Amino acid sequence: MPPVSTDERKAEHPADYVLTVTVTPYAAKFITDIFDTLDTDAAYTLPIELIPGIHDKDSAVSAIHSAISGLTEEQKKTDTGADLMSLFAEEAVSRAASTTLSGDVTIEKDRVAMLQRNSADALAEAEKMLTQNGVAPNRELQADVTYMTDKSDSLEINLEPSAEKLANGNVKVLTPEYAISFSNEFIETNVSDQPLFVTLSANGPKDSKVYDVSFSRAIVSYAKLSLPPIAGSLKYQAIAASFKDFIGGKYNPVTTMLDARINDSGAYYVKINRKDFTDIGNKTQEMRNAITILASKGVMSGTSALSFSPDQTVDRSEIASILTRALLMYNANESSPFTDILKSDWYYGAVGSAYKHRLMSGTSPTTFSPKADLLKGQTASVTARVLRLVMKYRDPPDIDAVLSVYRDAGEFANWMRNDIALDTRENIFMRRADGLFHPSVAMTRGDTAIVLYRLFVKIW
Repeated sequence: MPPVSTDERKAEHPADYVLTVTVTPYAAKFITDIFDTLDTDAAYTLPIELIPGIHDKDSAVSAIHSAISGLTEEQKKTDTGADLMSLFAEEAVSRAASTTLSGDVTIEKDRVAMLQRNSADALAEAEKMLTQNGVAPNRELQADVTYMTDKSDSLEINLEPSAEKLANGNVKVLTPEYAISFSNEFIETNVSDQPLFVTLSANGPKDSKVYDVSFSRAIVSYAKLSLPPIAGSLKYQAIAASFKDFIGGKYNPVTTMLDARINDSGAYYVKINRKDFTDIGNKTQEMRNAITILASKGVMSGTSALSFSPDQTVDRSEIASILTRALLMYNANESSPFTDILKSDWYYGAVGSAYKHRLMSGTSPTTFSPKADLLKGQTASVTARVLRLVMKYRDPPDIDAVLSVYRDAGEFANWMRNDIALDTRENIFMRRADGLFHPSVAMTRGDTAIVLYRLFVKIW
């Protein structure tokens, strides 16, 4: 049961369905600030038309094989190729472990347990298929399950306490129009002693629909809401909330939906929200693209309505705020052990939340140095922690081999070596043409935008 008409959307915007795969890691041409640029000439189109037909392990494996067949041997070895195939395989597995219902949905232990057994079997076969065909995922794959319902205009989901202790993976409820997903952490922290009811409704015409989501009580953690795009290019479409503007809206090329994390009841809708700044015209195309997309999605903001200030440095408190809010890990009252963080500081909760979730540590056991410039080595540590924590990325097996591409690798502190290696393999940082990493250089807002954009395309 496809959520929307993929063929119709693909016909309207064919470019949105062509996914760029890096063929050669780095092109040998210089651009602004002596950085080199990624070669993006080769493209690969996922066979997403096969997804609705998946109903068991065999059909999932067949679809994954078809997807792999579209990759060249060189593309299979890139981090982008591995990421795309991981995403496709996870959706195939979730469809293989699905149940079809009519009407409202009750999520309880016995049915979920049965679906997760099916999911585990399908995941094992999927991973075998990827490995045998030369695609080595760089992260643990999610063994998700799916409840498919024919109801979308007014839907009630009942999460029963019996579902509290579940294996890893998300439980997705897929309607003909939208989807909502609950992680194991969400269920465990919100459904411990009484049911949680989630009601959803879709109201209005196709390109201006409002999706009302209501949780029966305040929730901890977050759910993932997936909404269909509206007419127009996908690049600047974002999901807005009635109570706090734009909250994300990353396009998933496999499900063909926009995804955002939510932890509040409210009205959500999709809107084009292009942000243009007058002071980024002389920056590289990638930097301009990262800045405008992240600002449009609500991940970063300008320093004024028309200015982004790309050359202004970023301090440690700012990156704590950006990350914890974007990942919905922010708690305004979260404390930390740092004596230089006061409860009256605007970043009090951001620093406490970043520390609690192990995204950032202090500059000493008792200090955070919130106004110190964010250094590149520190940024590498933060982004690597996000990759490991949120998406279960694995460190490269040979750290020294990965770091050998840097002429200044001998200057890296021990605490940052694994982090820089992971970020390097995943292309989180732009490679300098002079072969240096420069871990002690201060990050500018423009640099940070590129890093965050490359990071968030890997977070689902």
